[in-house]
Amino acid sequence: MADAVNGQATVMPRDAALCDGELIELDQTEGRVSSQLLVPYPPGIPVFLPGLTITRPMIEIVRAVADAEGADAVHGLFVRGKKYYVEVIRRDEEDKIQWLKERPADILFPKE
Repeated sequence: MADAVNGQATVMPRDAALCDGELIELDQTEGRVSSQLLVPYPPGIPVFLPGLTITRPMIEIVRAVADAEGADAVHGLFVRGKKYYVEVIRRDEEDKIQWLKERPADILFPKE
């Protein structure tokens, strides 16, 4: 299951957290970059982390917990009406951030 859940680390977490975000419906987040933590409880393990590209299995886990236990069981989940929303990086902000596409080790651990 863990392999199906893992999102791609696309942006440095700090950069993602500092970007302007927008709330979009949970089911529309696939392929977008999370700018927030989203933590279903139980088990209390983050599914969305700042900087991860969101995958369909990640969305399904959050939805399953929220549907079964209520939206309050997912820390960071917003509810409007009967729909769930999460914060992702705005598209216009994506140009301002450093992407981890080719060689993330060089970005994380620069050589002196």
